[in-house]
Amino acid sequence: MSHKIRKSTAAVLCCALALLLVLAGCGKKEKEPVEPVPAATNEQRITFLNGLGWKVDPEPLETLAMRLPRELGEEYGDYLKLQDAQGFPFAKCAGQTVSRYTYKVNNYPGYDGPVQINLWVCDGMLSGGDLIAPGEKGFTAGLAFPR
Repeated sequence: MSHKIRKSTAAVLCCALALLLVLAGCGKKEKEPVEPVPAATNEQRITFLNGLGWKVDPEPLETLAMRLPRELGEEYGDYLKLQDAQGFPFAKCAGQTVSRYTYKVNNYPGYDGPVQINLWVCDGMLSGGDLIAPGEKGFTAGLAFPR
């Protein structure tokens, strides 16, 4: 192979590799924010959860109001990543009072232990959420219903 052909082939391969890297990066964008979800009332929260496929008890197990710190530091890092991945604006509620509503999940597929859903509400709108299974074999996950 001539020197010019090798150089041209190398240039084409470099361009192809660069294009692949750019395209791979496109899939790693932050998730777009979800449409604002009204969550001021229990009925709104239950309707939202049912729409995702969750069957929960009609009343929360626990309701908690708390003021978030103005700066959500390292201790919130993983939780903020989970909320960002779901498109929720939890970080924007820093310094504000939020309410957490915890519901018992009655239909988590393939898991026998207790499972709960937490919904975080700020100014009447859903600002975050997570699914937790407490205990030794427990887990934390986003709100999407497992398929």
